[in-house]
Amino acid sequence: MNLQEVFAQLGLPVDADERAVRRAYARLLKDIDQLAQPQEFIALRSAYEQAMAYARGEPQFDVCFKHIEAQPSPPEPLQMMDQPEIAQSDEEPEARPDFSADTDPSPHAEYEPKPEPEPEPEPEPEPEAKAERLVTNPMAVAEQLLDAWNWQFAAADMEAAKEELQRLLASPELESIENREAFVMTLAQRIAGKTLGVRRSALLVAADSLFAWQRNGINNEVLEYILDAFQTLKTKQRQVAIALLGEPDPKVAQALRLTPENLELFEEQWRHLLNWWLPEGQLQNWMSQWAQLPMHTRAADGIHQLAKQWKPRAKAYLTHFGLIAVILVAALLFFNWFAGRTHGSQQAKSDMECAQTLAGGRANSWQAVPANDLWKYSSCITNPRVATKVDKRGLEQAKRIARVLTGVGHQLGGGSFSSRLSHLYLNMPDGRAFGFVRPESPVRYCAELRSFALRNQWLQVGDVPSAKAFVQELAWCTTQKSPRDRDATQGLMAKDKLAINDLERDYSTVFWNLLSHVDAWPDAKKPLLSLQQLVNEAKLPDYDWRLPPESGADALECAHDSSLIPCQRPDSSLSTLQERAEERRRQGNAQLNELDTHQLKLP
Repeated sequence: MNLQEVFAQLGLPVDADERAVRRAYARLLKDIDQLAQPQEFIALRSAYEQAMAYARGEPQFDVCFKHIEAQPSPPEPLQMMDQPEIAQSDEEPEARPDFSADTDPSPHAEYEPKPEPEPEPEPEPEPEAKAERLVTNPMAVAEQLLDAWNWQFAAADMEAAKEELQRLLASPELESIENREAFVMTLAQRIAGKTLGVRRSALLVAADSLFAWQRNGINNEVLEYILDAFQTLKTKQRQVAIALLGEPDPKVAQALRLTPENLELFEEQWRHLLNWWLPEGQLQNWMSQWAQLPMHTRAADGIHQLAKQWKPRAKAYLTHFGLIAVILVAALLFFNWFAGRTHGSQQAKSDMECAQTLAGGRANSWQAVPANDLWKYSSCITNPRVATKVDKRGLEQAKRIARVLTGVGHQLGGGSFSSRLSHLYLNMPDGRAFGFVRPESPVRYCAELRSFALRNQWLQVGDVPSAKAFVQELAWCTTQKSPRDRDATQGLMAKDKLAINDLERDYSTVFWNLLSHVDAWPDAKKPLLSLQQLVNEAKLPDYDWRLPPESGADALECAHDSSLIPCQRPDSSLSTLQERAEERRRQGNAQLNELDTHQLKLP
């Protein structure tokens, strides 16, 4: 029988391993009655041994197969027909019929052969011989050994179970390979059943350590699952599983912490293993053992176990808290560094913007300050890194005038002041408190002037030159096209038209008739009204729109960061602010007499 025939008899491919060969042999052996089919058993056993030898790589198996393959195969039927017949010299000639004179040698005479003698029945074997024949059967030997053996080890003693199983394997009946294989299979069948009782779990572990069932495999899925699950258990869990096989003992329960809660958790996690591993009701018996311990013992053990459990937890918590603290400190340091860097960049950007804003006012010595830019100057004048003392004083001069013009309670840069006075300038270079710069398109400009005349306190400033120039500018607006004329609003944007409508909402005919009688009005109507008298009557008591002069020399003060705004010394002809204020006053009085109604020139 060649290699393919050996593995084909087992139903396996040629490259099958040892475990597959054992399983196939065990599966086929169940279908053979060794007493009634001895030839089939011998053929299956021979195929099993040869397949195992080939799977193990034994050299004598290769030689055996080479010898088998070297033998000549029997001749084919066609070759046998060509061979001459061999005379049967050693055999007796076939008996032929004897024709005598009395017989009729006609061809129709029938020949009656002699009846062959019936074979004598073989005598039945004696009972002793029959028993001896049964004992020599491997399965019968295994059954007889297991039935006659009296197990003495405790249910939870794995080492004793292993030693007792080794003594049983040392029996003379198991020296034969067939008997030993049959014994292993029979032992596995009995362990899988319920014939061994509470000892089957210990015997399973002992048999696995001797026969390596988990590694080599065994033809029983239940036992393979139990062995795999048992090997999966941790050391502490394996001790608990082995201890549960023994008799319930409160001391063992205390030593292994077999509390009802722990046992319920263990059962919930390994339910399928324990259903086979433990006898019925064994786990419930162990659960009742913890309650039999004294109360003080359970309490002390509980406190000890609690402290034992919380010690690594506390250590882990402290480690986590320390790690979190380190991360928080690092995050705070990084945030402070990033915030400082961001704040520094933002501060530098803000300083640059303020430097550019204040440069416009400083270029004109804080004269002719646009009223709409007061809010920008006010936000930057508080920056000590950019603003100087001269800047603060110049802006304060403009704000002093704006407070009167906007009225009490109004905020600088808010309300009607910023949106209606886009052409208003404060602290004029010619010494006036305020003035207007005429744009190219007078439509919205004249509307702003009329609204300013009605809503603002321009007479309360007490500056006659400013009031006179303003009245003359209003008179000039009367010669221009009115916002109500269609031709005047041509080319204006929609927002300008809306602004003009808002500005002309409070138009007062009575007020304009009154202004036409003021002596500063060109071609004023009689009776005349004195503008000087109107200003003096409307002027706030004890108020001067000019700041008082500073005491001491006019020292040069630069900003903290002089790289942003270069320091510039005031005009050398004016040594103090008081002298500069007096010079402005003289210039204003000189120009007051030279004002022309149709020409208002501002530097």
